[in-house]
Amino acid sequence: MFDLKGLLLFEQEQSYTDFVKAAQRKLMELGYDLGPKKDDGIIGPRTRKALSDFQLKNGGNGKGNLGPFTAKKLGITYVDRGQSGDTGTVPDSKSKDKGTTKEYCGKFDILPSVFETLSKICAGEKTGIQKGPGGCSEYVRQKTGKWQGNAWHAYKTKGYPSISGFKSLFGNKSNLDTMANVFQKINSQSSGISAEGINSSGTHSNIKSLMSSAIPSQSSFRGLKTGDVVGIYYPPSSHHGEAFFQGATGMSSDGTKVTSGPYFVVEENGKTRPWQSSDIGKNVKIKPGKSLQQGEHFGFNTHLGFVGAKKPDGEPIIYHNVNGNVMATPLSDMGNTFSLVWARPA
Repeated sequence: MFDLKGLLLFEQEQSYTDFVKAAQRKLMELGYDLGPKKDDGIIGPRTRKALSDFQLKNGGNGKGNLGPFTAKKLGITYVDRGQSGDTGTVPDSKSKDKGTTKEYCGKFDILPSVFETLSKICAGEKTGIQKGPGGCSEYVRQKTGKWQGNAWHAYKTKGYPSISGFKSLFGNKSNLDTMANVFQKINSQSSGISAEGINSSGTHSNIKSLMSSAIPSQSSFRGLKTGDVVGIYYPPSSHHGEAFFQGATGMSSDGTKVTSGPYFVVEENGKTRPWQSSDIGKNVKIKPGKSLQQGEHFGFNTHLGFVGAKKPDGEPIIYHNVNGNVMATPLSDMGNTFSLVWARPA
């Protein structure tokens, strides 16, 4: 169950019949003729015709369904019947009246928890559409109802994503050797896993280059569904090194074990052993471990988001929170400042 912040309140104790009756009474107050049965709690021909006329006058699709959009316009609490709701169509803010006809931007498929943003998205707004918490992963948790894990470690929280740029990246031996060299440079810093130590290793550009090469064609994300979770590459981030080292070790910044790993081994006297945190600050020889060579892989620095809506033509719109500013980026705008790197089903 989602909290729709007062816009759509699902009250299980109220029956669907009572919900229909409430809608019928509102329609009668507005002057609609529902016939002799009036508020009987059944959406018959008269009620459906009244709903259709009401929707067309209030930016709806005129289908006569009684969903969240129509309930909001009537000023009543919506009750879910276990069926898909009628989100209606919302006027584009750029549309102009043409006599008695208005142009509408069409019917969107939108996740219930972000329904209140529909009019903004429909009007083409992309930034500041909502206020969000401090972190992107917490915002995704609040809106999808599921904890995805820390943004840096969410990549493999529930198994590998259905679409992943990292899969092909880690399938290249040359890339694995490059990663081992990057890991070795970071590890040799005296402050190691700290942000200061990682940033002083001079590996930032190497990691950004690897990240850039992992970006799949953005069109491969066309078929995503509302609620699907995505990882987003944001080049200006200053955390690429930290995320790489934490992902490679399976540790958080305080050394706590959070995911699989370590994925690299130390070569000593012709033999190898797993890397361990006591190696930080030492000039040891790092090589890719068996897990990496056999197809295991970890995620780099990715910002977390989800598909909050789909346009009438099916284009996904990615909702993501940047320092409390919620953005809604259409897939066609991805590949510029933000790029999708991986995605998994909700």
